[in-house]
Amino acid sequence: MIIKMTKKDYNYLDKKRKIRYSFSDILSERRWNMDTEVRRYGKWLETKHIARFKELPGIDIYRDQLISYIAQQLDFVFEGHPDRKLTTAMVNNYVKAGVLPPTTKKKYNKEHIAVLIITCVLKQIYTIPQIKTILGRVTTRYDIACVYDSFCDELEKTLKSVFAKQTDSKGTDIFQEDILVSSIQAFAKKHYVEKTIEAEG
Repeated sequence: MIIKMTKKDYNYLDKKRKIRYSFSDILSERRWNMDTEVRRYGKWLETKHIARFKELPGIDIYRDQLISYIAQQLDFVFEGHPDRKLTTAMVNNYVKAGVLPPTTKKKYNKEHIAVLIITCVLKQIYTIPQIKTILGRVTTRYDIACVYDSFCDELEKTLKSVFAKQTDSKGTDIFQEDILVSSIQAFAKKHYVEKTIEAEG
């Protein structure tokens, strides 16, 4: 038995094909937009510079200035995630927990700023007691300026590497400490996944 198709049938099939192709096109365009946005963000990260120890404020600063300064340095951590932002309560808790050294006359120096920047990054993947252990382990062998500068070097390099889908993960001498290298790499990869999801959604 031969079934003859009418003009209406052909029009219906043609409409179905267009819908299917349109959906495929939408998916392709969405994927392209997502990739473009992530690449654009990766390009921005290439220009990101976190102040090194000698570049930190040369005079002691008050808590409000401290929080504002760290928000500026770690904008890529806090952007789009208000729950991550450093607060007065957090700073107090870090002092009580022994992560942050006590202040002098309620002012914060370079060491406080350096420790807080490291803590804010590692806090994305570790608890405060874990961070205290990690920092304690490396600062018993190196001074905070050396630890902080090496941390910033490794963080910037790893973020750029992850977003560029590269595999270069060699660290400076101080970063032969696998525990801290792994921490930075974990943060960078987690950050990449978050930005990819945000771009997709």
